[in-house]
Amino acid sequence: MGITNTVTMYVFLLFATAVAKPTLKTSTQQELESAVILSQLALSHQAEVFVELLNATQHHLSSFYQGGYCPYPYTKVLDECFYLSAYELNWSEARLTCQGMTGDLATPRHLYALKAFIIEKTGKEEPPLEVFVGAKYFHEEGEWRWLDGRTMDSSNWSPGEPNNNGGKEHCVDMWMKKHPMMNDRSCSSQRRFVCQYQPPH
Repeated sequence: MGITNTVTMYVFLLFATAVAKPTLKTSTQQELESAVILSQLALSHQAEVFVELLNATQHHLSSFYQGGYCPYPYTKVLDECFYLSAYELNWSEARLTCQGMTGDLATPRHLYALKAFIIEKTGKEEPPLEVFVGAKYFHEEGEWRWLDGRTMDSSNWSPGEPNNNGGKEHCVDMWMKKHPMMNDRSCSSQRRFVCQYQPPH
């Protein structure tokens, strides 16, 4: 229930309580009813002010992002915000985790900048790191696409990829050891992953 609705219901209950009093009123009852009416007006005004503050805060955060701000735990890479997980999940679990962080699996516009960021954060890991990103095979369209709707650039696939090994590789990860770096991978595989911040509209 929204804040405005909650306040409205509270005010209604106060008003209903006041109306339910006996019709024979003492001066004390009249004073109490006057106080209730004043409280109703004050609560209504406070609710309006609070909603305005919430809207202003959301606008402020959106402006912050447009100006280059990335909220915790994201890091700015050029004009986008990314988070590299420290643990492994399958593709669907990774996506849910990113969505719970006000984002989604990464759909980078600057693919090589993201690769440089990952290598810088992880160094020379052994075996070389592979990370899930926000791309997969869409059976209905019969093509590989990013989650934001863009078709994947064929020049970014590693040599021989995508090969749908075993007939079950329908998600995408990035190989840090390869150039180009995109590879098709089983969605049930356990991999580290990259989230991308999605600012509120």
